[in-house]
Amino acid sequence: MEGSMDGEEDYKILRANWEMARRETALKRKRRREEEKKGQAKRLKAIEGKGTELDKKFLESLKKLKVKELKLICMGNHLFKSGSKPQLIERIFMTNKHGGAGPCPKCAHNLFIFFDEVTDEPSGLECRNTSLYRERCPHKATISPSNKATVLTHMLKDTEDGLLQSVGIITQEIAPDSEPPQPEK
Repeated sequence: MEGSMDGEEDYKILRANWEMARRETALKRKRRREEEKKGQAKRLKAIEGKGTELDKKFLESLKKLKVKELKLICMGNHLFKSGSKPQLIERIFMTNKHGGAGPCPKCAHNLFIFFDEVTDEPSGLECRNTSLYRERCPHKATISPSNKATVLTHMLKDTEDGLLQSVGIITQEIAPDSEPPQPEK
């Protein structure tokens, strides 16, 4: 009978330790997410502070859109659609400022563009697509001032619904899967 009591006590101790470790891990994860959100907001403010008056108006217009609408704009411009609202706004803003890469030439998935944190200039891009066999697409490129114009050739495009136009942003093109507007007769 004594042996079973020790087993129960050991189980209770193990269970309590496991619960405590689980709570600590959840707290650390929550703090990390909060820090990431603060960092993203700071980065967006820094970009806004460095920009021209036109850049500030562009960012303010993007902030009026909902996350779902920002994701639609990202999809139409071959940008990653995952992430928080500040990340989506930053991707769209940087595409408007520097140009977009378009789809990957090897697998036709979205390319991720890296930016230098000091200069806010694009420094590289890579495809993050993983095949069914868990092999990553090997496409990568370094972006320098000399090849920037040839690598980032896609201009920011509006959605079929005109989401950018609805908040006062006028673009040159419409997303490729939509037809250009017909002149009124």
